[in-house]
Amino acid sequence: MNKDIDDKIRDEFKGYDESIIVPDIEQAWVDFEKNLPVKVNKSQRKRIPRFFLVAAVILLIIVSTSILSNNQAIANLWCRLSN
Repeated sequence: MNKDIDDKIRDEFKGYDESIIVPDIEQAWVDFEKNLPVKVNKSQRKRIPRFFLVAAVILLIIVSTSILSNNQAIANLWCRLSN
């Protein structure tokens, strides 16, 4: 039974392999690169997250110093913990 099914499938697909046209790999790669979005340099990709990291650290320093300078109890606690 399985042999009959295999023979039918083989006969069905026998003509397909001759009708398949394989494109030129070089031309396919050129077409693929044309459809890619605008290329971004590696330095530009790394600069954006680094900028946000620096901005977050600066913001953290500004907020923490303003909180500590405005609240004497927190400032005293901070001094005790640092000693």
